Amino acid sequence: MKHKSKPPVSILLSEGSSTSARQTLYALGGRYRIDVADSAFFCQCRFSRFVSRVWRVPPFRTDPEGYLRTVLTLIRTHKYDVLFPTHEQVYLFSRFRDEISRLVGLCVPPFEAVERMISKRGFLEVLDELGLPHPETRYVCSRQEILAAVDEFPIFLKVDHTTAGEGTFRVESKEQLDQVLARMDKRGYLDGKHTVLVQKLARGQKGAVAGVFQNGRLIAYHCDKAIALGIGGSTLCRVTVDDPLAVEHLRKIGEHLLWHGPMALEVFRDPQTGNIEYVECNPRVGETVNPTLGGTNFCEAMVRISLGEELAPFPAPRPGTRTHQGFLGLMAIGCRGGSRREVAAELFRWLFGLGTYAGGEDEITRMKEDWLSLAPALAMSLQLLLWPKSAQWVVSRTVANYALSTETIDKIRQMSFPV
Repeated sequence: MKHKSKPPVSILLSEGSSTSARQTLYALGGRYRIDVADSAFFCQCRFSRFVSRVWRVPPFRTDPEGYLRTVLTLIRTHKYDVLFPTHEQVYLFSRFRDEISRLVGLCVPPFEAVERMISKRGFLEVLDELGLPHPETRYVCSRQEILAAVDEFPIFLKVDHTTAGEGTFRVESKEQLDQVLARMDKRGYLDGKHTVLVQKLARGQKGAVAGVFQNGRLIAYHCDKAIALGIGGSTLCRVTVDDPLAVEHLRKIGEHLLWHGPMALEVFRDPQTGNIEYVECNPRVGETVNPTLGGTNFCEAMVRISLGEELAPFPAPRPGTRTHQGFLGLMAIGCRGGSRREVAAELFRWLFGLGTYAGGEDEITRMKEDWLSLAPALAMSLQLLLWPKSAQWVVSRTVANYALSTETIDKIRQMSFPV
């Protein structure tokens, strides 16, 4: 008598537009049945052999209640085993962690902890509580306070709650400060309701330390340093490194907050002094292909935690693993106003593994694993070769699918759980 094989664990990704979602597919694809919920019909995760189905949902940013109501309907109807937050939806799911966990496996931190760490100011206050280093920072709310706080250049202005660098501005001079303040005012950031951080530059080389926690225990970790930067100062090319001090700092933060799930800290390391400074926290899963290739699968840890498994610590990641995000290099050129010739030159370097792309694997376009990943890369490359400045519009539209604004936060705080 033949026994029926157990159906694969079914996972619903919270969105499919971000690079985090795309990289999650490579960590989990082939072993689980994966569906995606997204408001964009042509989200990039639609183009993957690892995705069974893409469900259209209301936009998270403008209608978090409608988004959650639809996601809960999908969970109840299709009996998913795991709800996997790939981006800022972690804030919404954490707000109703107990209620959602009765319906589906979920790995998110307590809401009180997420509230602190999703705020740039809250993150720095946690660092201060633990005596951990960060650049000198002042908190202001108005144009006048910013002008009074800026006494040197360059300087960073950061809106407390923004996503993907859309509210972060590097200011090099008094003339540029006037231009940045005009842009911030136009976006409504200087209305007195938004906290703005005036932050001095961190010293050293940019990198990250990330981990996955289970009830305050660090289960898996990964450290990298940036080889090249892309859109908004994001990491375009990275390499895995050893950094025991950063890992210990990460462990302290997770224990302090009883963190449950992934967390990534942006860190600057000064190679001359050995000092480090932390500038940002992403209280969610981030770019996971590099640690996955290095032997530490964050997404696998999250799924197993979601299913209720008590985990032993994962092996340490393998140093020297190099990866990059090729077509985002083309996007970066378009965003800074580059020409078609510059886009073509960058495309040539990416395709032939030259310069900063040498010796690394791509994190997003992985044809050997997922030939459909070529579709968004090819479409964007052609668009940027024809119209480089369209990159700014594409980035803005994509981020809007998953970004967490101050207005979204206010809506989520006031929500009741849909029944």
